[in-house]
Amino acid sequence: VIMKVACVGLYAFLGFVMRVSVAIEASAVYRIAFNTFIETYAPNNERTAFDNLSSAQTACSNLKPTCGGITREPNGDYTLRQKSGPGSLRKSITGEVSWEKIESEDLTRSAVELLPDLASLISGLQ
Repeated sequence: VIMKVACVGLYAFLGFVMRVSVAIEASAVYRIAFNTFIETYAPNNERTAFDNLSSAQTACSNLKPTCGGITREPNGDYTLRQKSGPGSLRKSITGEVSWEKIESEDLTRSAVELLPDLASLISGLQ
């Protein structure tokens, strides 16, 4: 899924017209959480382990909604996990690291929330 969020505005800057465009494109976006694990393995992937984050992210993205993130286990394996809603991250006492997959709607919402800050920044440059 390629997501594009674009906002285009025209602002005067030192007598010139400046076109401002903000775009976010991603097949999947992940948020890292240190010393955590995602509790449940992704369906049909309990025994699948990857030796690097990039391969695990590709596999997770291909699973669409059934994979909600990745956890790096204490042995260094990256495993696919099922996000079961808010609070699916658990504290790890063994130093695990998790990457939660951010859904398109959440990313769009975040980008839209940044627009007033962008407008404020640009108006401050005038």
